[in-house]
Amino acid sequence: MQGLEVAQIFLFFSFVYKDTYYPCALVQWFLVIGDEPDDETGYWMVGPNVCQNGRLYLAIVHLNSIYCTAQLNPAY
Repeated sequence: MQGLEVAQIFLFFSFVYKDTYYPCALVQWFLVIGDEPDDETGYWMVGPNVCQNGRLYLAIVHLNSIYCTAQLNPAY
């Protein structure tokens, strides 16, 4: 995936600190499954990244760090 990470955005928000505006997003990180895209679909397979206590791994990121959007399709 050429060094890119996969995340799902839960919330957009912003704040001002010392007269600087910060547009941000609360994201859930995903881990890539395997070393190449799926043979049948051509999509990369990902799964939710969880902490050691089983909770979702969440982070706050600046909107400038979001490269592009992608469609996440569930596997049934």
